[in-house]
Amino acid sequence: MDTELAKEIAREFGYLADIVSFEEDVQLSQEEASEVQGDKLPRPPVITIMGHVDHGKTSLLDAIRHTKVAAGEAGGITQASAPITWTW
Repeated sequence: MDTELAKEIAREFGYLADIVSFEEDVQLSQEEASEVQGDKLPRPPVITIMGHVDHGKTSLLDAIRHTKVAAGEAGGITQASAPITWTW
């Protein structure tokens, strides 16, 4: 897709698109970050565990959380997952 078509599609959805180089984007991001007002609060990292079926993801999480989710799942396949937060 060329830049003019991308800009036209953005306009059709009510947005104004500018085409900028990578370097310009980095500069704009730095400028926007310096404009943030107030205190910046620390937050924990987001960690995603991905992998193929039955390769131990739930067992790994069970070891980290000291739980036994994998032991109670039908056929050993986890049917649901949930976000967790913990402090070291």
